[in-house]
Amino acid sequence: MNHNMEQLIQLYFIETHSFLEQFDAILLEVKENQYFSSENLQELFRILHTMKGSSSMMPVSSITEVAHKIEDLFSHIQSHGIHRISQPLQKELLQLLYSFSSFLQAELNSIENQQTLGSNIDHFAEKIKDISNKRKKKKDEKLSDCPSLPFSSSYILQLHFPDDIDMERARSFVIVASLMKEEFSFEYYPTDLEKSSNDILKKQGLFLCFPTKEELQTARQHLEHNLDVTAITELPVFDVETSSPLHGETGLENGLVSSKDSDRKPNLPSSLVVQASKFESLEQLATQIMQCQSTLYHTLSEELPKTSGVFLELEHLQELSMELEHHASSFFLIPLSLLFEKMELLLHTLEEKLQKKVHFLTSGEDLMITKPAFDALNTACIHLIRNAMDHGIESTSQERVAACKNEIGTISILAALNSFGLSLTIQDDGYGINTNKILEKAKSCGLLKKSPSLYSHSEILELIFLPGFSMKQQVSEFSGRGIGMDIVSQIITSLNGKIFIISEPLSGTKIELSLPYSSIFSY
Repeated sequence: MNHNMEQLIQLYFIETHSFLEQFDAILLEVKENQYFSSENLQELFRILHTMKGSSSMMPVSSITEVAHKIEDLFSHIQSHGIHRISQPLQKELLQLLYSFSSFLQAELNSIENQQTLGSNIDHFAEKIKDISNKRKKKKDEKLSDCPSLPFSSSYILQLHFPDDIDMERARSFVIVASLMKEEFSFEYYPTDLEKSSNDILKKQGLFLCFPTKEELQTARQHLEHNLDVTAITELPVFDVETSSPLHGETGLENGLVSSKDSDRKPNLPSSLVVQASKFESLEQLATQIMQCQSTLYHTLSEELPKTSGVFLELEHLQELSMELEHHASSFFLIPLSLLFEKMELLLHTLEEKLQKKVHFLTSGEDLMITKPAFDALNTACIHLIRNAMDHGIESTSQERVAACKNEIGTISILAALNSFGLSLTIQDDGYGINTNKILEKAKSCGLLKKSPSLYSHSEILELIFLPGFSMKQQVSEFSGRGIGMDIVSQIITSLNGKIFIISEPLSGTKIELSLPYSSIFSY
């Protein structure tokens, strides 16, 4: 195994361990709250999606397959709302995710110890199918544990009381009184709290209805920050007359997520931050040694002749200190060649599964960036490369030849430094983006904020980065869930960067990720 491959495996091992830490932290939160919130599912979904992408580049097909099956289950649950899932079934889902976490930990241990990976994932497939079947049996029922709500609007919050013991009614009184004092416009259910029992409120919660989305969001912030109410579920937007979900507002699959989700930045793995701090301590120690050496040199120069042997040793010490500082600093930086090799591995996997062939071109391999920036770009590139292969490159060589192109497609990653910072461009020579179809899809999902005719060409292209947007008609192992480009946008925003996209039908797509120096070289 060559040195670069060893580094790739080590990077995969570290980053997946970090994803597992985040995954387990969310499961602990669910266990404490005794239910899944939509935010919990959103974060778990994103972690699974990214972890599946990085695993597909490595010889760990078992992790990729199980993650994909759980993604399918999450997708179904998100599209109907977690509040439709009964408490017993939520417990089964939590147990399934605990099992997946243990399975993932065992696979990582096998990688670390160079042992054979487990391949029997049938029990996961059976359990996922069982939960899915139980969910489908209830798909035509009303909201689980939810009455027919007599509200005039469809912007509804459901408040849960998982930790209260016979205090649900008192808590409800306090919440309603506080919202009235702050002059919120709202309705609530049960309407007669004095006659409502604690058992009913414990089972179904308190429902609050607001006239607008903005009012709902402001009220939610008030509840969370001032009343410490965190067990909140935002219900899908329902048609008041038919009680059926309005198209485009039922979660990830149809394109909208709550503002709390959209403002959330990708979490950088905490274990990597700790490791980086150790390197930083080493660099600081090297600097202190150099300072001590300099002080000692000047002190002794006043008492001893320069020909003394001690000065030769001090000069040698200075050379060693400078070399130590140089190496300590270099620990922070990772060459982009490792990122390119990871993407090449991913492309090999995609070529086999999609039955497409591409040439892979790169430049800027010798550029060095920090570990946090490397991890962020790695995640972004996984989604962009998968999209380029699945959506961009034509399905057959015959299509390409008919379009007067080389029968083998080309995907490139080009890196360069400029006055702003790092420019990383991912480009393909495939179909390109049909802006008419983008606009039509965004309109059908209710994502447009103004008349379609008012959108410029560049504004239409930027719609692909909206949460939940996907042109894929069917979800595949590689795309169609509408969370890939959203993740890319969040990552680049978190690094204070910018995204530029250029695309024309039949001419391919070019996406430039532009990151400032402060993001790629600061620790």
